Amino acid sequence: MRIETTTDLDELEPLWLALKAWHGEVGAGLGPVRDDADSWARRKANYVEWLGEEGTFVLVARDDAGRAVGYAVAFPAGESPTWHGLERAIQIADLSVLPEARRRGVGRALIEAVREHSGRETVRLMVVGANADARAFYAALGFEELFVELQRRP
Repeated sequence: MRIETTTDLDELEPLWLALKAWHGEVGAGLGPVRDDADSWARRKANYVEWLGEEGTFVLVARDDAGRAVGYAVAFPAGESPTWHGLERAIQIADLSVLPEARRRGVGRALIEAVREHSGRETVRLMVVGANADARAFYAALGFEELFVELQRRP
């Protein structure tokens, strides 16, 4: 496996759709998910916007045949009006690994590559609260809760 930067956003579509499908499974209580075309169009537009900002990058993990099997999109964390130092982190916006490539170290390698590529020691990300598998994976890598987002529905 090799990890490299990319600007070819179209190759990320199947990886995004795998992540979206997983989100739909683990977050079923959040409501219906968008259809694939709409979801990808929205996320790709996010990526185009974010890549226009300094420090944002996309890393792709490739298998031995060169096929993209995972990716991470990351950007420098913003400042906090309350705490000093939170801006020294790198924020992962999305991390996706194709189902058939999971549990092979791809996610772990992407996280380490994000840290190395950014030159920042602290890595932050968000996870769907109901995603027990992802929470366990990140906890095993030393991640811990920083903020908790709450919601009240009518």
